[in-house]
Amino acid sequence: LMSSQNLDVLNKLLRATTAEGVASILENEKLLKEANWVPIGGKENLNNGGRVEGQMKYSENAFVEKITNSIDAILMKKCRELGIDPTDKERAPKSLQEAIDKFIGGEKGFERLRKLHSDIVIFAEGLKDYPTLTIIDRGEGQEPARLPGPILGLSNKLKADIAFVYGKYHQGGSASLRFAGIKPTSCYQLVLSKRAQSLSPKDND
Repeated sequence: LMSSQNLDVLNKLLRATTAEGVASILENEKLLKEANWVPIGGKENLNNGGRVEGQMKYSENAFVEKITNSIDAILMKKCRELGIDPTDKERAPKSLQEAIDKFIGGEKGFERLRKLHSDIVIFAEGLKDYPTLTIIDRGEGQEPARLPGPILGLSNKLKADIAFVYGKYHQGGSASLRFAGIKPTSCYQLVLSKRAQSLSPKDND
């Protein structure tokens, strides 16, 4: 369970609307010195900087990668809710279009979702020229023990065996880091995740 101190820091970060605001919270809470920081990719000597910096030339494309991951997470959740392992080569959809047809109902299904509710919400706040962008999706989510793999991994083959997802190379989620701040030392993204209740054991909170 999250401690009251961690929850307090999390709420402060969620209310921050600029990179400078996030940096101030991290400094005031002494997280830059005292937190258990780990390198993205899991290794100190990995050329993670080059991989992150070299993915996208434009911030718009990096942002689209985030939305792509949300779409993948929604489709994987719908697949698991039917009791199908997304990596099952026999039962799982063989393509993105087949997954959309099967789980959402094709174009009519997309139109129905737009009218009824949204599985992905995007909003901006803060400075006009440097807004804080937030994406919220109703995807499969992750349990705490599994969170470092999908979020902090780099080039792991987490989705390589899933035929119907678009983001297969496990790098796009970090592409936005180089654009997530005004100064190179103040680039942050906050990831908050919870496993979908439909996929969790009933005794798991």
